[in-house]
Amino acid sequence: MKPVKLPTVLLFLILIYTFSLTFSQTTLQTVDFETAGGYTTSVAEYLTSNAAYYTRLNYATNSSSISTPAPYTNYQGSWIFVMEDTGGPTETQTMTLSSVNISGYTS
Repeated sequence: MKPVKLPTVLLFLILIYTFSLTFSQTTLQTVDFETAGGYTTSVAEYLTSNAAYYTRLNYATNSSSISTPAPYTNYQGSWIFVMEDTGGPTETQTMTLSSVNISGYTS
């Protein structure tokens, strides 16, 4: 087996690095609910009881405000959007995220 020369290894690493930059992803928008806004809801947000809610909530400090079968885990930051008992099986609630300007980007 022939030893690999250093210039060959460096060229390979440079090609891999260039390839990774070419095909990397760009985050255009993050909605993490840490600040209000960035979305609209089909009805006004509410928290009428620990079993009827549709709202942005600081889960780190107000987790007892809502009933959950198990604690939420792996959420980012302190704020989350929670919903339960939103009006029955015939009433649909929606959340619309703010539009994202994608001009100048290609696939």
